[in-house]
Amino acid sequence: MYAVPPVLNYAGQVAVNGEAFNGNGLFKFALVNADGNVTYWSNDGTSVDGSEPQASVAVPVNGGLYAVLLGNTAQQGMGAINPAVFAQHTDAKLRLWFSDGINGFQQLSPDRPFASVPYAFSAGTATIADGSINKSMLGSDVIADLNKSSTTASPITLSMLAPEVKAQIDASIHNYGDLKYSFQNMDHSGWIKLDGRSVLTLKDSQILRATALGFVSNIPDARGSVLMQNDQPLGQITGDNNITIAKENLPLVDFNGTTDVSGSHTHKFNFKSKATAGTTYSEINGGTNGGGSWGQYNTTSAGAHDHNVTVSSGGSGIPINITPKSLSANAFIYLGD
Repeated sequence: MYAVPPVLNYAGQVAVNGEAFNGNGLFKFALVNADGNVTYWSNDGTSVDGSEPQASVAVPVNGGLYAVLLGNTAQQGMGAINPAVFAQHTDAKLRLWFSDGINGFQQLSPDRPFASVPYAFSAGTATIADGSINKSMLGSDVIADLNKSSTTASPITLSMLAPEVKAQIDASIHNYGDLKYSFQNMDHSGWIKLDGRSVLTLKDSQILRATALGFVSNIPDARGSVLMQNDQPLGQITGDNNITIAKENLPLVDFNGTTDVSGSHTHKFNFKSKATAGTTYSEINGGTNGGGSWGQYNTTSAGAHDHNVTVSSGGSGIPINITPKSLSANAFIYLGD
């Protein structure tokens, strides 16, 4: 049987001037009593009566989120945790100090209480109840051996683990903000359906992670949308599945029409003329000089001229649906539990 490793996985969030911090943060850690005036452990062993340790631990921070293994001596500045701390002090709380590398260290408030997990360090040979083992109680070698066959025992499968252990294993292989498509209809194992709901309806830990990803009021609504990197703000829905063609979208085409009268035709007018000694005169359309006879005469054929022609498109402006043929599935974002 594997021994429980004396390390504790802790995750948190930090901000500088109200903005989620990114980069290598400097942290100091101490386990203190409920009143904060007694130190049970600190990352470098220098904390006394809840005071700030001298040495710090560098931890990468992404979008304000970070995780660290307390008691992991492989990390510079981190000392081992004696499992007896949790057996002897059930009121232990974690006190933290943080610096962005520019400003000095500041103590983060309040001190963080622990759930029952760390007290498994002192379990020894006590009976372990079914479904009570979670990932933080397992060593890295144990996790690596999951689902491997053994000559003396059946392999460990996920179905043997408690639900919270499955969720922690899921969290170890996914990053906050990862996306996936699924035929599941509900939130599950830290995966939140992208249905546009208010961020405030999520768990407190999920609210922190959603806010760090830039979703302050609502998570994105992925219904009817195609995933695309288009240099727009992350999570923003842009574009439309319908288009309407305007006149300027049509190709340049010359339309020809025919009127009901030919373009070239003649016009008539009345005219008469009479000649007397030394005089010739004429009348057009009812003159009064008298004499002569009226007749009708044609003008020459009219030249080319314009007639208005109306050509109807016959359309009604109905938008065109350009949604591609697709397989319907639900989109989820990983925010953890």
